[in-house]
Amino acid sequence: MAILLSWWAATPRQNEPKWVAVRLFRGPLLVFFSLFLCGINMAGWAGAGVNHVLIFEVDPRNHLSYQTLMQIASFLIMLWSLSVLAYLYAHLLHIPPFLPPLALMVICAIMLFNPIAKPDSIFHRNSRFWLLKHCYNCFTSPFHFVTFTDFWLGDQMNSLTTAFLDFQYFICFYSTEVDYSNFDLQVKTINTTTSSVPWGYVDIATGKDMCMSAAGVRSFVSIIPAMVRFLQCLRRYHDTKRVHPHLVNAGKYSTTFLVVACGAFFKSNDKNQDVTSPFYYIWVLSYIMSFTYTFLWDIFMDWGLIDPRAPKDVIFLREEMIYGSKWYYYAAIAQDFVLRLSWVLNVSLGEAWTLDGDQLTTITAPFEVFRRFIWNYFRLENEHVNNCGQFRAVRDISVKPIRKGDLESLVSKMDQMDGVTHRGVDLMERVKKQKKAAKSTRTLLKKTKFNRLITPAPMATALVLQCAREGYLSHGVELNSILVAYSKYRSIRDGLRKEARFFRKNIFKTDLQPYETAVIFGAESLMGDLVPKLSEMRSNTNLLACRFPLPENDAWKLQSQIGEGIDAVWIYTRL
Repeated sequence: MAILLSWWAATPRQNEPKWVAVRLFRGPLLVFFSLFLCGINMAGWAGAGVNHVLIFEVDPRNHLSYQTLMQIASFLIMLWSLSVLAYLYAHLLHIPPFLPPLALMVICAIMLFNPIAKPDSIFHRNSRFWLLKHCYNCFTSPFHFVTFTDFWLGDQMNSLTTAFLDFQYFICFYSTEVDYSNFDLQVKTINTTTSSVPWGYVDIATGKDMCMSAAGVRSFVSIIPAMVRFLQCLRRYHDTKRVHPHLVNAGKYSTTFLVVACGAFFKSNDKNQDVTSPFYYIWVLSYIMSFTYTFLWDIFMDWGLIDPRAPKDVIFLREEMIYGSKWYYYAAIAQDFVLRLSWVLNVSLGEAWTLDGDQLTTITAPFEVFRRFIWNYFRLENEHVNNCGQFRAVRDISVKPIRKGDLESLVSKMDQMDGVTHRGVDLMERVKKQKKAAKSTRTLLKKTKFNRLITPAPMATALVLQCAREGYLSHGVELNSILVAYSKYRSIRDGLRKEARFFRKNIFKTDLQPYETAVIFGAESLMGDLVPKLSEMRSNTNLLACRFPLPENDAWKLQSQIGEGIDAVWIYTRL
């Protein structure tokens, strides 16, 4: 309110270029706003039972709560507000008007990169460095395995394209258009009636400058978020050899390159940017194609809706839904359509007419951040329910996310005879079934007398440890670092550190030839992809597939099946 009232009552400064301050303050606000909405996302996931802690592979005993994340975001927004007020009242504070946005950016950089760890309640170094690590992973995605966190963070970047462009403007403006000679940060302005503004100057009447008009640089910056996701999809295809969804998803992000290329072609071939030009209609057509591709992907793939198996009372949705009312899903589809369409109009108009574009972008950019906020709810729900991104080795995960202190409590309670009851649901039967399945599998292994074993951990942690007790050298591989750490802890606690070893490793990158037996706990959709990899094992080696069988193939011969349902085990021999 102070900012709005101050801006409304302020007298226009005739010696200040138009829109420059808006561009300098807009990017940080979008990032802080997105951070606050992520805190609300976390609260919603925890309340509905979407296990974001496991999906993001964060330490359940050491991570930010949603309250802390919202508190950090609120503090940053407060700093931003004080900076804007300092800009508005710079003449009374006797400071250069463009010093506050520079000071804000410097303070934020220090807060993000400083190595101070104590007290953790203030500095949160582990969380900051976790974020920086995954940002680094996003920008180097072709060179390492892509986790769900990297993929999700890349999608958040795509909704902050305006912030990327504003940060580019920030660097360019303070590097070339500010005079530091007298330490008063004077902007080098020019008042020209022509459309051409030289480098290092800002048109005081329109706010136009080369930092905004450098088409090549602006085009490159605008495709950085889409390029991150495009390269991640290619890396996922390299690791899994699955054309769908990874190459098809890469095609979705490549439409951004088409849009930017058509826009650059339009501007370079039509200096007056006439809307009757055929190049303009080609540009608009590329936008329509990109909008259609991305919207349908949101609904069908990212959210898993329009499922033909959906009950008649929830038509066009899906069979399994976590959030309460079906109307949440219908409303989400509608808002995604409307806000994606408004974003297309915003970018096209904003790039075609720079002056009006600043005003339009300032209004509509927060709506794209809000659209991503809604998208996050349904994307993680779909990942939780269906493992649609194939980031986990198993489809089913805990309904309730593990919070700080819950892990040790859950382990101790599972060892008790009376089990544990949570919200009136008796978990004893589930524990009994898991013990029964593990016992039957251990019996099979004992009979076969194999001396090596590899199995995804920690769903089979107890199985690996039991085989180690019986003298077998047992290895477990799993991508989730938290679960691997827990499995290692169990092996050390049981005195089996040398016999049972656990690794954070991609099963598709693991050398299977040394092993005589493999035990796989996999998702049904993953079993077909595992056949070529498992076929690397030597002849006469053995495979135990738990819960789901392998599809028919020429490499493995089915010997027998033990049990039914989730307790079923299929025994194969390598031909």
